[in-house]
Amino acid sequence: LAIGKKVDKDKWARYLADYLNLMGREGLDIAYLDLMNEDQSMWGGDIENVLYVIDRIPALLDRSVTMPKIVFPSTWSPGDGLKKFLNVPSVAARRGKVLKRIGVVATHNTPDADRNKFDEAGLVAFADAVRAVDPDKELWNTEMHGWVGTRSPSDDILNSIILWRHLAAGFSGIDTWLFFGPWKGAAHPMVYSNRGHGPEVTAKYEIFKSVVNDTCGGRYVASTSSDKRIVPAVLMKERRMLVSVLNTGDGEIAVRVRLPEGMHVSGGMERRLWEASKGDISPRISHLECGVQDWTSIVPARSLVHFALTVEKSAPASSLTTATFSPSVFE
Repeated sequence: LAIGKKVDKDKWARYLADYLNLMGREGLDIAYLDLMNEDQSMWGGDIENVLYVIDRIPALLDRSVTMPKIVFPSTWSPGDGLKKFLNVPSVAARRGKVLKRIGVVATHNTPDADRNKFDEAGLVAFADAVRAVDPDKELWNTEMHGWVGTRSPSDDILNSIILWRHLAAGFSGIDTWLFFGPWKGAAHPMVYSNRGHGPEVTAKYEIFKSVVNDTCGGRYVASTSSDKRIVPAVLMKERRMLVSVLNTGDGEIAVRVRLPEGMHVSGGMERRLWEASKGDISPRISHLECGVQDWTSIVPARSLVHFALTVEKSAPASSLTTATFSPSVFE
């Protein structure tokens, strides 16, 4: 498709259209199409090459095939998203017009394999730059690193901090790498395929399922914690709320969760616990009966808790505050 910096735009468009047509003939409708993977040299720094391909594809599609939303640029890192996309001269002068032509702005976080060295500032900088141009633009990580399905539930639990940081930065879509694969392959899949007794899920799968099944299509609600060991995340869809509390510390912490004024729990709630020391893949579930505005729960060391609940509210919620207390208060 490209030799050096010379791009064969027509071959590029034809290649993608052929794929969409093939999927259509097989009965598969493609909703999103990623134009490339990481290597930005393909479009030679001239955004007109990309816009040409986007415009050319529809004319090459079979009548029964619908043009999908375009995902771009899926850079190697958020830093590359700035350096090799948003700040490229052909884009920088007209970011607004370019983003209107793209359905989803995407990046990878390839350098962030270690949760303790995660570049949160770089992630936020890229997200803020996109949202400064278009506050409603969908922002995805199309190849998440660092939080991957592993043979170690402990790693899956603690590495989930990378997911919570993405949500806090404003990312609305996460593509795991990979979803399904063999034990002897890359240590990434959510579901492993070649165990003697059939497919086997990871703790990452169960954590992601907990988020998606309760609040997919909802919104992220701002939250704070008074203890740096606690990483909170709150998602809400209509009256359904998921409160996630990750304890990164080496000791248990009594966490008090307080809802905004005018909001309270309707009925009971489900508490889902993944504890690193116990190697939990599936959560241990308990039920709490309450109709209150706040509650306190002991969160074990190096563990993740999801509170799934329904709320009643008399006014819209703009934030949720998570306050924490040291274990000594409850000794």
